[in-house]
Amino acid sequence: MQRIRITAYHPSSNGIVERFHRRLKEALKCHNATWTEALPLVLLGIRNDIKEGIEAAPSELVCGTTLRLPADLVEVHDRQLQHPTTDFVANLKTRMQTIQFTKTTCRKEQQVYVPRSLHTAKFVFVRVDSVKKPLQPPYDGPYRVLSTGDKYFKVLVRGKPNTISVDRLKPAYVEANAPLTDDSQPTNSIRESPQANQTDADARLVENTTTRSGRKVKFPAKYCDLVKSTNKPDNS
Repeated sequence: MQRIRITAYHPSSNGIVERFHRRLKEALKCHNATWTEALPLVLLGIRNDIKEGIEAAPSELVCGTTLRLPADLVEVHDRQLQHPTTDFVANLKTRMQTIQFTKTTCRKEQQVYVPRSLHTAKFVFVRVDSVKKPLQPPYDGPYRVLSTGDKYFKVLVRGKPNTISVDRLKPAYVEANAPLTDDSQPTNSIRESPQANQTDADARLVENTTTRSGRKVKFPAKYCDLVKSTNKPDNS
């Protein structure tokens, strides 16, 4: 048995499983209070539903034959309930053949935009598909690309190789003199400008000032110019 692995946060890789989960949830929404009691009956109906592509029911592929259904599913409810007879199997088979199964429809797949320069990029940004904080950026990175493929890349994330789908990647254009570590740590933190550093340094500076009443106070450096301008004597 060959086990096929898929990338994280890429539900389209398991399209059949995701469609089954969606169909199961839609059926259980009609029984919010007693969904645990309705679950076996819903699964019984899904397992006996004939698939359009293979023209067979899942139970036929697993057990070789369809599962035996209760009489309530095939008999008309307004009629009087009859006891099973020797012809019950033949009647059940005839009734099941007259049931009109609803054919499943396949929706058109949404095309994901992939930049042309992605397969030649040496660094990429990775989209965050998990629950994000209010001010968290939508992408992490840049991260170094180890190997490329048609559907997934192998990226070095925090010192460990990680396989990521191309749907979550975006090429990163890094400057030649930009400092990058070997483990490609994300650089989403805001760089402090020299002006901000100078402001923080000036805020720590204090100056002794004597007010008109004779009190000695200490103002932050960013307010010293304002204090000096207000304390200047009027030459007029």
